Parts: sequence; C-alpha cells; structure tokens
Amino acid sequence: MKEKLKEKFQDDWPYLVIIIATYLMIQGQLNTRGFVLNIDTWFHYNRFYDISKQIRTGNYSYFQMNYGFSQSGRIINAFYGPLFAYIMGLLVLITGTWFRFQIVSYFLICLLGGSGMYILVKKVGANKLWSLILALLYINISPLQTWFDHTNLSGWGSAIAPFVFIEAVNMIRDKKRPIHWIGLMLGMTALLQTHLLSSLMVTLALIPFAITGFILTPQKKQMILNLTKAIVGTICLTANVWGALLTVSVKNKLATIRTHNLVSNMVEVSTSENIRDAILVGVVIIFLVQLLYVLFNWKKSILNDVVTLTGVFFLYISSSLFPWQLIQRIFPILRSYLQFPFRFLLIADILLILGIGISVSQINWKEKQPLYYGVLGCIAIVLVESCNLSYNRLWQAANNNYTPLYKIVSKKYYTTTSEYAQRKYIKYLQGVNSDSEAYGMKYYPKGYHYIKSFTSDSFFYRNTNDFWSLKQAVFTKKRKENLFNLVIKVNPDYLPVKNSKISYHQVNYAFEKEVIDQEDKFKKTPLKDGALKIQWIGKKEGQRQLPIVMYKQSQLVVNNKKVTPLHYSLIKSPTIFQKKGYNTAILKFIWPTSFKILFGISIISWLGLIIYGIESVIRKFKEAKKE
Repeated sequence: MKEKLKEKFQDDWPYLVIIIATYLMIQGQLNTRGFVLNIDTWFHYNRFYDISKQIRTGNYSYFQMNYGFSQSGRIINAFYGPLFAYIMGLLVLITGTWFRFQIVSYFLICLLGGSGMYILVKKVGANKLWSLILALLYINISPLQTWFDHTNLSGWGSAIAPFVFIEAVNMIRDKKRPIHWIGLMLGMTALLQTHLLSSLMVTLALIPFAITGFILTPQKKQMILNLTKAIVGTICLTANVWGALLTVSVKNKLATIRTHNLVSNMVEVSTSENIRDAILVGVVIIFLVQLLYVLFNWKKSILNDVVTLTGVFFLYISSSLFPWQLIQRIFPILRSYLQFPFRFLLIADILLILGIGISVSQINWKEKQPLYYGVLGCIAIVLVESCNLSYNRLWQAANNNYTPLYKIVSKKYYTTTSEYAQRKYIKYLQGVNSDSEAYGMKYYPKGYHYIKSFTSDSFFYRNTNDFWSLKQAVFTKKRKENLFNLVIKVNPDYLPVKNSKISYHQVNYAFEKEVIDQEDKFKKTPLKDGALKIQWIGKKEGQRQLPIVMYKQSQLVVNNKKVTPLHYSLIKSPTIFQKKGYNTAILKFIWPTSFKILFGISIISWLGLIIYGIESVIRKFKEAKKE
C-alpha cells in the first residue's frame, strides 16, 4: 500500500505544487478577505446566480433570465457558454457565498490550466521539472489571469485551450493517426460551451497543424474521415449553443455590442505588468530566444517549427506592430466582435511556452551544463517576477473595490439621455482621494445614489453609503442576491431593440429607466414552466409599461389573456392595457420546433458520449484486472 502511495505521489506531485502555487498567489486576498468586484464580475456572477436559483428551486428556464438581471426576461446564458454557466451555477450553490465561490474558482482555473499546460509540455518530451516550471509560468502570464482581477471569461478559455493543443501535437507527431477525433471533439466542445471567441481563435491556430499533419501522413483519407467525425461530433454536442444564437438572432434585432478602438487595446511591452494588453520584457526576451533557437535549428523538429512560428504570428497580430489602424478601417465590425487584439495572446502564450518545452527536451544538457543552469535561471527569474506581479495585482483588485463606496453630497438629476455626458456633475467622494472621483451621479427619490466610478467602468452603485450591506452580500449565504441590488451594471449584450443602430449608451439608459428604476413597483415570480409572473396594482385603467423585455419568440399573457403589446420601447419593453386594481402578466419564451430538435440532438449526443465513456472505463478496468 505504501509503495502504491509513493508511486502515486511521484506521478502527481506537480499537481500538488500547482495547488500550492495558487494558494500563495491568492494568500493576500485570503488574509484581508478582500473581494474582486470588477467590470465583468457583476455580469458573470449574475448569470451564475440565475442558474443557481434555477437548480435550487427547480424553476428551470433555458432562455429567459427569471432571477438575474433584474428579472427582466432577457436572454444571456443560452448564448454565452451555457454548459459552463450551469457548472458555475452549481458551484455557487455548493460554495454558498460569493467570497467562497471566488476563491474556489481560482483554485479550479489554475488547476485546470496548469494541469493542461503541464500535460502538454510533458507530451513533447520535457521532463517533470521543466513541464512544471513552464506550467507555472503559463498560469502567471497567460490570459488565464484575467479571471482573477477582471473576471474575464477568456481566462477559462485559456485554461481549456492547452488540452486542445495536445491534439495539435498529435496532428504532426502521430503520422499513422494524426486526428484523435474524440479528444479533438471534446476539447473544442468544452471551449464552445464556455467561451465562443476562444474557440474561434483556437480553431484558427489549429489550421497550420492540420495542414502540416496532412502533408506528412500517409493516411490522408483516414485523417479526413477522423477530422470529419470530430467536426460533426462537435456540431452535435454544441447544437444548443449555435442553435440558440441562430434561433434568436435571425428573428430579432439585438443591441449593438460596445465598440472598442483596436489600436488602444494592442499588446505593449512592459517592465511592470504581465496581463491583458501588457507583456513583460523578460517574457519577450525568452520568446525571442525561442524563435532564434528554431531559426538556427530549422527543420530539426518540424513540430517545433510549426509551434513557434504560429505562436510568433499570433504574438505579432496581438501587438502594436500589426497595422490595426488600417484593419479596423477596412473591417469596422472587428471593433465590436474582436474588441481587443491582445486576446490573441491566448494562442501566443500557449504555443511559445510549448516551443520552449520542445527546445529544452532536444538539447543534450549533460554536455552543456552551464547553459542549462543559465536558461533555467533566466526562466526562473521571469517566473518569480510574474508570480510577484500576479500576487500584487490580485491583492490590489480585491482590496481597492470599496474606495468609491462613500456618501455622495450631490442630489442633482440627470438632464440628458446619456450618463456618460454628465461631466458637469463631477463631484469628489467624501473621504476619498482625487483619483476616486465619480463621473456621474443621480439622486433617486427613495434615497438611492447611482454613481459611475472610474474604478469600475459602467458600474452604478446603488445606496453606496451602505458599505456593510455590500460586505454582507459577499460573505453571507442567504444574501447573495443583494450584490445585484447594491451594485447595478447596465450591460446591453443580447438585449432586443427596435432599431439595431441604437447606440450602446442609449440602450444602457433605457434599461436603467424602464427596468431597474421600476423594480419596486412590481412583484416578479419565476414559475415551474420557465415563465415569469409579474404582478402589480393599477391605480387606474389605462396603458402601463412593464419592466421586462420581449423577443419575437416571447409570449405575453395579461390578466389571463394572450395579448400583443400596444407598442414597444427602444429595448422592446412592452406597453399593455391594465385594469384598475390587481393585474398579472406572464412572460414566457416559446421554443421554436427547430430549436427543440437541435437541443434534442445535443442531449442525445451527450448521453451517447457519457455511455461510451462509462463503457471505456469498464473495459479498461477489466483489462487491468486480467493483467
């Protein structure tokens, strides 16, 4: 028994080191019990909260948001990593509080991304020590870090992507069977069910590997057949994702995604930062050394050549060296759908670190021990610097969120339709330094204050003088929903609109006025069939706008009668005819037959995959028992 445990430890100790490294990274946040509340934190936590409530109550609604986002009936999870959302919703339910959920998610993303990178580098021939060092470097410099201080979902894309590139390595190395179709299918499915943009970038990065593998393999027909299997299998397993996108986007006009200047979001070399649009000088140096090694040892390893050149290409297009000014002028749509060229670092970091792993496995270090220690020392220095930056950045993100939460002295109302135009109302918060200024404020009749703070772009803090309420929402199990009452983030993603040319700011303003500000006047109750019940008291007979949004497939029943709204607002909030006294409305998204079929295909595909997996495990267990 002891021998088996010893063997198990010898095999698995790198994973334990990854867990310990994660603990050391987040120790500052654990000690201060700080909480990261950034731009995307509110958005994604709201999604997960909605799912956790569905699981807890049994009131499931695949499309309509009946618990989150002000119970507005808008659609988000069906488009945005639905399977991942349900996994995270379950985790919210298990962990109980937002603080515990945040900490556990840190461990999970590092263990997943670190393990994937460790396995990937080890696969190309690097020993355990080198594989572990490079895996630790990856979790500290890659976009995986954006989950920590920005709650960007691309962080999870970075955690999953190394597993897909295991199959990229097989495409070139395994000449008899270049496409391991089940592994490729599972990896791409996991990405599509988590973060669509990450899956698109990984798909682009796989093209050079597939082409090279096709040239090298004598089994070209078999490769095409297995690639087709992987593609068809992925399409079936993700039919719920692309099916939902087609179902809603074809028949509805959706709000314009916020545009960003690509030139302002390119990667720049930095001496003090290693995340998002910054890359450390030390990291650039080791990547350049890797490129030089490949160029001076051209064709020594075709795999290393393809890995490194592809990685350098993605590093190039993520940087200010690439003509993004020209590109965005020719393809303005990229300002909405790509937004940040630094996202390509996801591919560059994986491939260039993998290339380093291949290179160190090729060199005969016994004959070059001084060089070995020199290379190891340089990478160790970059790793230590990256770890230190990760620790400090997370500490600052977790402990500086509360600086804007002070009483506001102004009670002026907005006078225009854009919160962002309220520069004349700039006031400084009492007790806060001049850097923490509020960019716009509004006094709400019941004593609430909305503030846009520079620390959290697009955030609106409600009742900001109640600091302890926010703390209780973060650390108390039964008050999780208070986080979304205290902090309001108006986000137009996937909202239905009357005119697709309506600006981002107009949509924000309309949602605030027509949904958020009307919450206290209506009672909303999710129902077992996925519908949302809205109740209110009408002071008189006449027209009444409801604080919900409707899509083409949405059905509205008012006072037990199916109705067509009298008219819609800019964000498709319906106006109906109310009676005097008690009124009730029921909003439900009706699944089209086409989506029911696609959803059924997805479910059947997953069941088939699970059965296949169970059979494989049983078969391997029986074979091991015979031996």
